[in-house]
Amino acid sequence: MYKFFSKTFRQLRKFLNVTLKITLRLLPIMLILWLFNNYRINRKLQNELKAQKKRQSTWQMGNIAAWTCGTIRDTNTVIVLTPEYYEDFYTEKRIAAYTVDKRANYVLTAFKRGFTNPFLVAKDISYLVKDLCKTYSSVIIVGHSKSSTINLAMLNYLSDNDYSKMVNISSPYSGTILASPKKMYEFLSPKKIFNWEYGKAFYNFYRGILDGDVADQIIQEDSLFLKQLDYSKIDKDKFINITAKSGFITFLYDFWNFDPEGMALPLLDSFLDLDGDGFVPLKSQQANMPKGIKTIHLKASHKSSYAIGIKKVLKDLEK
Repeated sequence: MYKFFSKTFRQLRKFLNVTLKITLRLLPIMLILWLFNNYRINRKLQNELKAQKKRQSTWQMGNIAAWTCGTIRDTNTVIVLTPEYYEDFYTEKRIAAYTVDKRANYVLTAFKRGFTNPFLVAKDISYLVKDLCKTYSSVIIVGHSKSSTINLAMLNYLSDNDYSKMVNISSPYSGTILASPKKMYEFLSPKKIFNWEYGKAFYNFYRGILDGDVADQIIQEDSLFLKQLDYSKIDKDKFINITAKSGFITFLYDFWNFDPEGMALPLLDSFLDLDGDGFVPLKSQQANMPKGIKTIHLKASHKSSYAIGIKKVLKDLEK
């Protein structure tokens, strides 16, 4: 028995030594590639930002604000991004960052502070979509996270001729616990290690970053708005539902793209036992979907699912 363990230990030590040597030799190359990728990402964003400052268009409507993002390209395709955040969240750099694929132009919309009815938000965006139809032959409506629910509300105001595709990404169709402070407190407050109530500490941090306004309230698990959405209005030939699941691969992707928020989401997903993308449970992303809907499954965090999903859709539409 001693000889067996002694031999096993020697083999393990040899394996670890070889692994360490290889890692140390590859580390400088990996570091150079990582820094080069950071330079490439920042350079691309700066180019989009310069182009945006020269030719940006803006819209101001009752419940929304909207902007063109990045470079305006010679293309017949426009992606209309429905609201995920409030108008005051967006800087010029954040707006430019939504341009993730050169095959389309992008129009970003945002909630205005003080809105009370998400259906009126959907109505305003519908007017914008109809106006863009005069310029573009292909109008793709994209919702990421809570904005996916606004997409469904827009079906009350759009005809089949007003858009080419509707794409929902990481959608909280049945809500998410992260939008419900009361449920988060009930889940977190009992958690402690010895005398350290780390659950309450995490809850206090969570409350510090949660806006908690109407935009968050509409995706609470018991939200009246979610219950009012009519899934029967979905055009199965034009609708794509994209789900995302976080994990180790998504951690590496967000690490490579210098996204600390995305890197933290797999840990958050595991901590809250969401079984989703770090913000929306997979079960919620699939809830209420009629049979026959085209579904794309991604290995992505809630943060990275937007860029990965857009590229996937535009690539598929080219075929």
